[in-house]
Amino acid sequence: MNTQDTVKTSDRSRFDASFDAVNTNGIDDERQPQNSADFLDLVGSEMVAEVEEKTSRSRGKSDSPASKRRLPSWLPPISRNQSGNDTSHPTVSNGSDGGAAGPARQHPTKHANDHEQTETTEMLGNRETLENITFESLVHGLSDRRVTSLLHVLGWSEHFSCFAIGGTAALNFEQAKLTIKHRARDLGSEHCLVGRSNDLTVAIIVVQGAATPEVTCTAAMPAFDPDKPICLGPTRRNLDGAVSTLRATLSTFLAIPAIHPLPRPVRATDVLPERALIGDTDAIDELYHSVYQSLKSNNDSDPTLQTITAFLDSGGSLDIAGKALNVHPNTVRYRIKRTADTTGWDANDPRDAYVLRTAIIIGSIRDARPEHRQD
Repeated sequence: MNTQDTVKTSDRSRFDASFDAVNTNGIDDERQPQNSADFLDLVGSEMVAEVEEKTSRSRGKSDSPASKRRLPSWLPPISRNQSGNDTSHPTVSNGSDGGAAGPARQHPTKHANDHEQTETTEMLGNRETLENITFESLVHGLSDRRVTSLLHVLGWSEHFSCFAIGGTAALNFEQAKLTIKHRARDLGSEHCLVGRSNDLTVAIIVVQGAATPEVTCTAAMPAFDPDKPICLGPTRRNLDGAVSTLRATLSTFLAIPAIHPLPRPVRATDVLPERALIGDTDAIDELYHSVYQSLKSNNDSDPTLQTITAFLDSGGSLDIAGKALNVHPNTVRYRIKRTADTTGWDANDPRDAYVLRTAIIIGSIRDARPEHRQD
């Protein structure tokens, strides 16, 4: 039986290995996964059951239902706390830095529930495998209860702020992964997922301690090729936010050919027009809600949107804009300054003017749709 994933995962060997195992292992009692979502469905159903059972009772009885549960045999590598232990794949020792391999329960932990999470992790497979599956789920846009369970097993809380950074690895992926995780941990972030998307190394990092986006990106720069661009995603909240910042980071890489000069890092929030032009719906929505709506007031007598539009249409001429609006050029100047103070976008700045122009175009088209006219 040939298994074909619906998305490109050719350079994600660990994730693909799980699919390949299905083809070689005879599994009579389990539905074989056909794509990444189906794969996660099978893994996630087991994880949900394990996590819910472990969080609803205290651990201690070896003959409990959880200890007898047979997990999917095609999930490699696996460590089982029952007969037929598989010791060929040691578990990763540390929960955040992907350090040297070894039995996870030999290491002390900071939190009271870490031992329980370690036991669960050992049942379900080693930490690196779980992190790879979780990253693949996020990069493919999956953000449902199954992924929440994966993050829970890895020790993530339900509510968190995170951001993404990405670039081309300086030496190789494994070395870049270790560097990013170590730098994030040194700054105080306990949770960091690192994976690959095509030729890029991308990390999702929880904002914690001194691990803010700017500081962490600077600290992690040695992990990336100094001659290649680095992209920094926006800070977002919770699981949906992790998908969003990862998507924004990858979208920014696609927009890089149109960005001149090229800063380092390239911030996803600074290239909203370019991202919108390549079809990034998140960038389109942000331009509409954050930029266009800030110019458009519920008060029909507010001249802000009209003034900015006239100024941009005039090529940045106060006199021409003033004549079009039938006001003095100084009035136009005052309104532009007030808009810059209140929205942060200055129509006198060429880059900001480009952002404003793009947002106004998007807003005008969206507002003209029938569903908007009915509101």
